[in-house]
Amino acid sequence: MKEVTVTGVRGKRVVVTGASDGVGLGLALRLAAAGAELVLPVRNEAKGAAAVERIRAAEPDVEGAVVVHPG
Repeated sequence: MKEVTVTGVRGKRVVVTGASDGVGLGLALRLAAAGAELVLPVRNEAKGAAAVERIRAAEPDVEGAVVVHPG
């Protein structure tokens, strides 16, 4: 798989759907590493909270907020 670099998102608020796992979580991790503020709309609040823990563990210096919106 090709490594993708995310640029131009530092300080921007980004909504990532499907961020509980899989491709969505992978994208959220890359965006967090690039300095984006994340909003994660999720159906399952527990899975969303687990995703936030994984993001913060991988990127402890993540700027901005990681917000979970259960729907």
